[in-house]
Amino acid sequence: MKALRFIALLSATIAAAAHAQIPPALRTTLETYCFDCHDDATRKAKLSLESLPMDAAAMWTRVHDKLVEHEMPPANKPQPTLAQRRELTEWLRTNLHASSLQEQQREGRVLLRRMNRTEHEHTLQDLFGITTGLKELLPEDATVAGFDNISAGLGISAAHLVRYQQTADKAIAAALGPPTRSSRERTTAAEHWAAWHPKDREDQLRSADLHQRYSARMDGAALVFHQQTESNQYLEMEFGQPSRPGRYRLRARVSAKNTNGKPLPVLIFRVGIPREFNVNNARVIAVRDAPADTPAIIEEDIIVTDDPHLSLEKRIALKGWSLPGQKHPDEIRKDIAADKTPD
Repeated sequence: MKALRFIALLSATIAAAAHAQIPPALRTTLETYCFDCHDDATRKAKLSLESLPMDAAAMWTRVHDKLVEHEMPPANKPQPTLAQRRELTEWLRTNLHASSLQEQQREGRVLLRRMNRTEHEHTLQDLFGITTGLKELLPEDATVAGFDNISAGLGISAAHLVRYQQTADKAIAAALGPPTRSSRERTTAAEHWAAWHPKDREDQLRSADLHQRYSARMDGAALVFHQQTESNQYLEMEFGQPSRPGRYRLRARVSAKNTNGKPLPVLIFRVGIPREFNVNNARVIAVRDAPADTPAIIEEDIIVTDDPHLSLEKRIALKGWSLPGQKHPDEIRKDIAADKTPD
């Protein structure tokens, strides 16, 4: 049974003579249309209106709601007239409100509770999509029984109103970022390849160079990663290094080759996150699929904060997951001598 929100709890003073207070005509209505299913013998849905005490406010509220919404009695059962239904629900409403008023006058109202400063901070962070700290701007909350979220201890003053405005200004500034125009930077595969393999290193055959050179290659305008190296398991394609807080959109054109028609997971991540700051794997921004054979655009929006440990000035990069491990340098040299191209 669905409850309307009554401001009602029946006083214990009327519980002793519960059914004696129901007018005979209304009790007859209950007996005629309700007791077939909800008497002491039947107790359908574990409810008996025959002996339900009037201080069971929650249950009487549900009874009232079902009558108002014409959900009870069921459609296949005899129905009270509109006048009978209205008379019964009005009697319930009047008595429940009267009892509620007596309790309010006896015990007082429940104090209105505001958010404490931690809740205020979290609300603004969720609303604006920011991670900027805000609660230190707000006055400390008083504690009651060791808790700082009890209404009796959460007063409000003119100082709170001023600080709320300052907190809102800081949250909005963090969400909007500095007043600069949006810009777009583009990096190409050829630029990465040239940086990894300058001409003066082409003749070097050190193990690190072999690993890197044999893990990727240019295929036309595309840079193809086909193995994970032993020297650098996170060989990546970098998007760039954010220099200021704000919202960034990363976009790359990717595809998977020789994967038997299956997509390849692509990791978008922050480079160089220290282990102690990698809480909840903060290094990972997103994982997207590179579709098999046909190139597609993958996009991801990220928020860069002013935290130097997690976002600001940390390089953002992309790499293929699930790539095979690379061979030993001696095996690589043999493949090179045999003019064998990695798959």
